[in-house]
Amino acid sequence: MEEEEEPLYQYVPETDEMGSQSLDGCLDDSFTQSLLLLNDGLASGALLTQYEQMYRKNPDLPITEARKSENIPKNRYRDISPYDCTRVVLVNSSSGDYINANYVNMEIPNGTVNRYIATQGPLATTTLDFWRMVQQESSHLVVMLTTVMEAGRQKCYQYWPVTGEELELTDDFSVKCLSEQADATGSFVFREFILSDTKTGENRSIQHMQYLAWPDHCVPSDPQQFLEFTEKVRTARNKTLLQEIEESLKQDSSGKELQLGVTSIGLLVFQNGIRVNTFSWAKMVKVSFKRKDFFIQLRREP
Repeated sequence: MEEEEEPLYQYVPETDEMGSQSLDGCLDDSFTQSLLLLNDGLASGALLTQYEQMYRKNPDLPITEARKSENIPKNRYRDISPYDCTRVVLVNSSSGDYINANYVNMEIPNGTVNRYIATQGPLATTTLDFWRMVQQESSHLVVMLTTVMEAGRQKCYQYWPVTGEELELTDDFSVKCLSEQADATGSFVFREFILSDTKTGENRSIQHMQYLAWPDHCVPSDPQQFLEFTEKVRTARNKTLLQEIEESLKQDSSGKELQLGVTSIGLLVFQNGIRVNTFSWAKMVKVSFKRKDFFIQLRREP
């Protein structure tokens, strides 16, 4: 089926018809409160109405680098491109400074800022750029929310080697897979990589977490398994935080969590934020569209 073009922008109401205030009563769990608000919005139709009124691309943020002739082959999808102002700019790449990736900072009501990089699944021709970005951004955690193949179609190039083997990216830059472990349900796989740069002497430990049970243009086959996965991601993020703090004291960039997928990225980012305080789903979606276009693509997704 031919893909439909999204409108450049649509009217975005300033008021939140679902309401962003806390629920009355003794509910202290903000996650439970947000789900109740979400359920009410779905039941009344207000949530879908709000979604249809939101722009998919911010009309005030230009997208020029992604549309340059030399960069078009680096995009997996023609309609998903990084904003110029939030894109990741590669510093030491022989193929240029462009990669289809955005910084996404999700501000939480208690003052916390969760920092991510949302990127497309690498192509064979952009695998080196991807690993250069991991190195440049001091990332220790990569979350992959897509499979390599689905229904006979490649969704992402396998940018890592099999367990025990090493993928040579250049003469002095490589990644090795130390281990791979799947959960009992087969819903997700955890891997450990070592990213090596003989020029700098760096050997970076990378945690790779891949969720397998999210069909394209659909919803997770088992929501409970996805919630369990997000908890494991949060635990892994906390473990790598100390490493990132130590490295950020040595250089300007602070470590960021890398995530691969399209709508699935948006849902995981939201899931990682909603346990902190009661919030408005609609406002959070609007914030995400200001960081990356098409962060949430289809209204039938949760």
